Amino acid sequence: MRRRRPVATPNWNWTERAACRGADLLLFFGRPGERIDERQAREARATAICGRCPVQQTCLQGAFERNEGAGVWGGLGEDERRSRRRAWQRRTSYERRADTAETEPVTAKWCPACTETKPAGDFPKDRRQSDGLNRYCKPCTNEANREVRARQRQQKEAVA
Repeated sequence: MRRRRPVATPNWNWTERAACRGADLLLFFGRPGERIDERQAREARATAICGRCPVQQTCLQGAFERNEGAGVWGGLGEDERRSRRRAWQRRTSYERRADTAETEPVTAKWCPACTETKPAGDFPKDRRQSDGLNRYCKPCTNEANREVRARQRQQKEAVA
């Protein structure tokens, strides 16, 4: 007999502290056939409640992760949330991890090219790296780029 994999279920415990707890669901989700001006007024009232909510960011993050299509979540209506979710998706996984990470920011880093430890500000940003900084310091990166351009120039001149 095959065992089924356990399905990850979202944690909804935060809803117990939400400002909207006990509020009328129609305020947050509206009704079918709602006119635009009615929807805007309803969403304004709902976002006012969200504005004083202690779990607003958790609510919005959950809506992004579940791709909630209807209603007001985390203080954003359907259209604005859809737009912000696209931007949220475009962010790299490193940036999302950095938002939630409780690690100390990098203050100094060792450059393998010049074998020196330098302040983090001396390293270009690189989202692909785990610490968000390029492997080499700016002077070493610039020197390497100059060497590459010089080789490319020599190859062009050799061909011509």
